[in-house]
Amino acid sequence: MAKEVKRPRKHHYLPEFHLKRWANEDGRIFRFTQPFDEVVMRRVYASQIGFEEDLYTAADTTSEERVEIETKFFQSVDSAAATALSKIIQRLDLEADELRAWVIYVRSLMHRTPEDLKVFKETAHDHIRMSTKMLARNVRIQPALIDRTKFQDELLILKTLPRVILNARILELLTSCHWVVIDVSDAKHKLLVSDNPVIRTNGLLIEMGHIGLPLSPTLLCIGAPKIATIEVISKLSGSWLVKQTNSQIVQGARHFIAASDDTQFEFIKKHFSSGKRYPVLKPEL
Repeated sequence: MAKEVKRPRKHHYLPEFHLKRWANEDGRIFRFTQPFDEVVMRRVYASQIGFEEDLYTAADTTSEERVEIETKFFQSVDSAAATALSKIIQRLDLEADELRAWVIYVRSLMHRTPEDLKVFKETAHDHIRMSTKMLARNVRIQPALIDRTKFQDELLILKTLPRVILNARILELLTSCHWVVIDVSDAKHKLLVSDNPVIRTNGLLIEMGHIGLPLSPTLLCIGAPKIATIEVISKLSGSWLVKQTNSQIVQGARHFIAASDDTQFEFIKKHFSSGKRYPVLKPEL
């Protein structure tokens, strides 16, 4: 009798290799959460945050048909991205396959968080229901196909997620972007990171369109289709960039915020999960 393979229940939406950049000498990070109405701070290891149990598993956990997106897709994405990030931090040029691995990782961060996944599922459920009803009006089909279970739909949706992340057109756009790493170590405060780590304009192809991701407390990665946008952003002061980035990171957080120190505790308490995320560089600047 074959031994059952134990599947990991911790499904990571912000990987440990990324979060470790905020760790201090003892390996711990300052984690801020809002379990009720009050923001609380606790020092934890990177392995203790950035995941949710069974996040990428269909609702019917007793079914033999399981979706293993964590082990078969995201672990591969994260492994390749960890190698790319190491080179990016060292300011080494990426090979074509490493750049592709990096943009896939950045794109995955826009879809794999609990909140983003929830929206993705809800939207997909609506499309499935609408398509099924339209089909039923025009074709004589089995009632069982109309009365699909939530599990069947969720299974289909989760299987679709990797294909959405690997959308060829969007990956081509991201790969063709100009990318820069900006050192903001001269700023008063350090960069924060959260469960919603990617900052972006409402579309990359708009005026001053860009995308950004904190790599560490002092390094910010920015990508943009136009080199002129990169040049303008690169001339901004470190303090401005940290202020704008942290505002979006904190306002867009839904589950946690990670920091290398506690100096921004009051700011985090005031703005935790208070609104939408906005670009580093406002279009009018």
